[in-house]
Amino acid sequence: MRLLDHFGVVSQPGPEDDFAATRLLLPLGAAASVMAPCSGLFEPFCDPGDIVDEGALAGRVWPIGELDQPVRELRFTQGGIVSVRRTGTLVERGDFVAQVAREISEAELLAG
Repeated sequence: MRLLDHFGVVSQPGPEDDFAATRLLLPLGAAASVMAPCSGLFEPFCDPGDIVDEGALAGRVWPIGELDQPVRELRFTQGGIVSVRRTGTLVERGDFVAQVAREISEAELLAG
């Protein structure tokens, strides 16, 4: 909306309380990613921006090719902020379904 206001398309950019503050996130690497252990239907238990602890439930995979297999619970191996969560339901073995990151300051980011 601010861009449209800048170019005169709209008269006001809208209420400021509609905008969230910018957060800088640093991915914690492959070890902080949650992968599907089998093919099936993914049921998420988290949303991007959620703060999770190590061991928290990330979601479940309901196997559809092997009906005798139990549901698989997927848990976070590290705590942090959920930065990525799969939106599609159908997953294959090895698909990434979630990842956590940690919040960093602008100074940390620039320092490298």
